[in-house]
Amino acid sequence: LENADVDAWREHRDPSSPPESQWPLVQQALQRHGYRQEELEAGSAQLSPLVFNTLHAVLPESVRLCDLPEHARLNEMEFHFSLRTCDSQDLLGLLKKHGILSERREFAFLRQLNGLMTGKIDLIYQHDHRFYICDYKSNRLPAYDAEQCRQAMCDSEYDFQALIYTLALHRWCQFRLRSAYDYEKHIGGIRYLFCRGLKADISSEEGLVAMRFDRQLIEALEMLLHPLEELA
Repeated sequence: LENADVDAWREHRDPSSPPESQWPLVQQALQRHGYRQEELEAGSAQLSPLVFNTLHAVLPESVRLCDLPEHARLNEMEFHFSLRTCDSQDLLGLLKKHGILSERREFAFLRQLNGLMTGKIDLIYQHDHRFYICDYKSNRLPAYDAEQCRQAMCDSEYDFQALIYTLALHRWCQFRLRSAYDYEKHIGGIRYLFCRGLKADISSEEGLVAMRFDRQLIEALEMLLHPLEELA
């Protein structure tokens, strides 16, 4: 999905196989994961529908990823921000107050947070003047209805991941847009796409979790984690 030619997949009509120009990309992806030459055709029949359905699924803002122009997509955005020395229990208390990591009692072996927070976001995209985060998941679930997907979010603590990603996007927008930036205006939210449960050209909660955190939580998290000189 990071390296896919989105235009080629948008015009493609057969989800069971990749566009001709994308076959080398699919083949390389399969070989990196141990597929032998004689297994590539069968592997493509498994992989191609996941890519096709992910790019063609209708998102809550009534757009498909394959419809977004290239300038509106940013793949694999890296983020790095320094951390203020912070007691991990203070962080956990803030999260629990907002219903995140409610079952966790501590961050094992981590009394204090400091140093650098780093990561990569699968996709940032812009639609109707708002920025969205997209994260792809290939989890095998018993089903992909809203309840099962949200349970997977909780079990794997993806909600905490989503919060960190949102903070990273918030900081990125502050840097890029400066005084014009407004969280309510510019941040559209985050979409977790469970690729095995998505269906092309259908707007549905199946295989998708859409989230958007309150500005108050993001600002409180920012105040807790970021060095004071960076918040000035």
